[in-house]
Amino acid sequence: MRSGALCWGQQWAWEQQQLPAGRRAPTLLLRRLIPVPDDAEPDDLRRSVLRSVARHAVLRSTFAADGSGEPRQRVWPAEPGRLAFREFTDAAAGERWLAGPYDLGSGWPLRAALLRTGRRRSLGLSVHHIAADLHGVAVLRDELRGALSGGPAGRPEAAPRQALDLAAYESSPAGAATTAKAVRYWRRHAGDLDQMIRRLAAGVDGTPRDAGPGSTHRVRTRCGTPSAGRLETAGVVGAIAVALARFLRIDRVPLTLLSPNRHLPGVRRSVCSLAQSGLCPIDVPSARSLPAAVAGAWSGLLRAQAHAYCDGRELTRALAGVFTGPRGYPITAPSVNILRAETADVPGDEGLAGTFPEAGATVSDRPCAGLNFHVLLSAREVVLELRAGTHLISAASCRELVSASMRLILDGGDLACRRVA
Repeated sequence: MRSGALCWGQQWAWEQQQLPAGRRAPTLLLRRLIPVPDDAEPDDLRRSVLRSVARHAVLRSTFAADGSGEPRQRVWPAEPGRLAFREFTDAAAGERWLAGPYDLGSGWPLRAALLRTGRRRSLGLSVHHIAADLHGVAVLRDELRGALSGGPAGRPEAAPRQALDLAAYESSPAGAATTAKAVRYWRRHAGDLDQMIRRLAAGVDGTPRDAGPGSTHRVRTRCGTPSAGRLETAGVVGAIAVALARFLRIDRVPLTLLSPNRHLPGVRRSVCSLAQSGLCPIDVPSARSLPAAVAGAWSGLLRAQAHAYCDGRELTRALAGVFTGPRGYPITAPSVNILRAETADVPGDEGLAGTFPEAGATVSDRPCAGLNFHVLLSAREVVLELRAGTHLISAASCRELVSASMRLILDGGDLACRRVA
């Protein structure tokens, strides 16, 4: 059996797994539902899942710390008895089982279930983020859809690159050079990050900031528009940059956003966790020009992707003093997470598709060290949620920021669409 270190994209999930259950990110488990043909038997589903498990080693791996405390992954044979597979006639009970806690040290980071609700039959999947990001889960979903419809379960003649292969590259001199390049890029923007974080910590909306991270404002809104499905990422990111520039009274807004890192050789069809944060600094002129911000977002997104693949722990050490507020508590740069409806078909109430049932405002006891914008784009609707630390911004300012961002997203998205056209 093969074993080795984690690859860089797995580090965040491992760190989240070490937190108490109530403090872990809600996206640590990724869940999907796949329609099942009427004639598919449970054994057919098991075999289909096992074929994908055999193809993608990370789905049959366990994860545990070694004697020095460093996490290691160990790959096991694709034995049917190791696969967590159940049948449920109560769909709610099935979803609860899929969303249950994982023991990564003894079990695989994958669960599958046949869910029966009347005549409806679905294959439910739960994948821990240490094994796959959104792109990796989409690869697995597509393989299983093909297998269940009578197509091939995979392409054995072109096996994808595995997580252990990536980890081997990352520990090489070439991997160290990749990290060094990314660190230099982030350091070039350390002044912009520091300025923005100090503005947040100072209480820009007039509310004193004495306490550290303790709870989170969650403010969400939704807006129907025929162009929602065509909105470009650059338009959304540029619009949020303008809203933040106005709120923080700054002219350069460095945003963080997830990059899928699928530009690497051999990983396009890999089930693995590769997504990492990229830094996208956007210039917003003193006039707070939306067209200029959207134009800047196009090039900023490319730079963010080019420097989003690196050793996250080394990057954290290099920027240790940047993400600390004046009172010593951590503050992270504002982030933007954009999902299309086709990638957000998550059952339950913890995934992004389930957290936006209605517009409104709540307070969560899960701490947040920054301002995190989540945007869900469907064919005719935009849903926006801001999750913000209560020690950084007031509830009233959260609502104002969300409203301003939504108005700008609709305008900025149209600008980006016109540029593409």
